[in-house]
Amino acid sequence: MRIALSTLALLALLSSPAAAFGPHPPATTIFVDASNPATGTGTAENPFSSIQDAIDAATQGDVVGVAAGTYTETLVLAPDVVVLGSGAATTTLDSGGAAPAVEFADRATFAGFRVTGVTQWGNAVQGGDVTDAVLRDNEISGNEARAVAFGGSTGIIQRNRIAANPTFTGPPTHCPCDGVVLSRSAMSLIENEIDGNDPNGNVRAVEITQATPSWPGPVRIERNEIVGRIWFSSVTAPPAGEHRVQGNLILSGNGFTEAINVAFSPGAGLVANNTIIGGGGIFLQGGSIARIIGNGVAFGSDGIVGHTSGLEI
Repeated sequence: MRIALSTLALLALLSSPAAAFGPHPPATTIFVDASNPATGTGTAENPFSSIQDAIDAATQGDVVGVAAGTYTETLVLAPDVVVLGSGAATTTLDSGGAAPAVEFADRATFAGFRVTGVTQWGNAVQGGDVTDAVLRDNEISGNEARAVAFGGSTGIIQRNRIAANPTFTGPPTHCPCDGVVLSRSAMSLIENEIDGNDPNGNVRAVEITQATPSWPGPVRIERNEIVGRIWFSSVTAPPAGEHRVQGNLILSGNGFTEAINVAFSPGAGLVANNTIIGGGGIFLQGGSIARIIGNGVAFGSDGIVGHTSGLEI
């Protein structure tokens, strides 16, 4: 009865407007339910008990629908496959200590999970040189590792709750660990809640690094609620458009760390219409250049500071 009820709930979720994945319907839905005592075949009547087994059975355009439950495994996603949990409140992916818990592939979507349990150096969710990744509607917390990291990639990270780990852990010591790290990547970070609060200033809620003109587009950080700081490091202008940090609410939890720190970044782009509360405001250093427009800074030790850098305010 447990499997039947979970499958009915999952069918309802997959048929809802929120589960629409563009104008073309998915070729197949492959079902997963951790409570199935058998290995399963992926049908609604006999679901797989392992998410990875379902991913391995999927082909381009398929949806892997995962019933509520706890799944102790790590995942390697497949190109053009959607992996859809029943919601972060009820569907948990526990890596059992290993990193990463989720490895992205080109044009893969991963949504509707809590990702937790990583206890070694690395990343809870990661992608390397992938295109059009979609990470949405998840909670990524309780990891002794960086929460999310993409390198050389494109895609969107949207409506997630993401928690860094500011606590020294080990042995060996591998945290404090950052929230979101985007290296050489043209990605959009939109409408997330990111907690990088660290009383000692050791972690970054968001780090953007080495975004060079050779990569195909700009970084967008928009409409997020961020506790901690955004750090730009060695960022140059994209070939078209500009990087944007816009419309975010940024809270400094420790009272002194800069909310936005732009370092050695001659093409940092637009920093506009952010609300910054507490901490050191906006700080530019090392020849960084940015357009800083319409930001509100309150209850901080500094407002906007440029040290050997260029500002348009």
